[in-house]
Parts: sequence; structure tokens; C-alpha cells
Amino acid sequence: MLKQGTTNNLDISIRGGSEKSSFAISGGHYNEKGIIGKSYYERYTFRMNSDHKISDRFRIGQNLQLTNTNDNAPNTLSAQDGLLWSAIRFHPGLPVRNPDGTYGTTDGLVPLEISTILSIRLTRRIKTIPVTGFWETSPASMRS
Repeated sequence: MLKQGTTNNLDISIRGGSEKSSFAISGGHYNEKGIIGKSYYERYTFRMNSDHKISDRFRIGQNLQLTNTNDNAPNTLSAQDGLLWSAIRFHPGLPVRNPDGTYGTTDGLVPLEISTILSIRLTRRIKTIPVTGFWETSPASMRS
């Protein structure tokens, strides 16, 4: 039921600027293969920020972030058909299939090997693109 999981993480960033401007650009990739069957989590990220001083009284900038997430997670929470609960509850000698071709069951429930396949049911694909911008003004300096 359980296997060795792996995690890979790569992040790259570039920052720079001058007296009147600054910027930052970064990207990343995170990939995790879970310890349970077909479970995984993968995320790509990109971020860009900049800030520009136009004059002593005016400044502008922006923040952009893109995220793309894909994951596939087994049901591990349910007390009725959750993967971990099933592993504890089912008899290890229970056959996956009976001689007549039907699935071996305990109280009508499917054994662990089939439950592993059926429990991978939370597949999500999430894309987020938050964008913010700003401008800042300062009051004119007072003269004496």
C-alpha cells in the first residue's frame, strides 16, 4: 500500500534595479510523488514585481503571480471507505476476486487493492492569477 515518495523542488529568481527602479522575477516547479499509490502534487509558479520612481512625488509598480497546481489525493479521512482505515480493517487473507469472478468483500466493502484504485478520487487543477498595481503620490514639499 505504501511506497517511497519523492520530492523535487526548483526555484529560480532574478532581482535588480537602479536608483529609480527595482524588479524581481522568479519561477518555480515543485513535484511530489506521494507514498500512497497514484497520489501526487505538482505546482508551477511565476512571479514578477516592479517598482518605479517617476518623480519625487509619484511612484508606480505592479505585482503579478501565476500559479498552476495539479494534484491527485487518496481519500484518507473517511472512517467508512478511507484508504488507511481500509488497510487496518480488511483481513490480509481476503482474496481480491472470488473463484466466481466477484470481488472478495467484508460486509459488502471492496478489499484494499480495489479500494486503492477507487479511493484516488480527489483530482484538482487550480490556476490562480492575482494581479495588483499601485501608484503613490506625495504632497508637494513645503517651502519656507
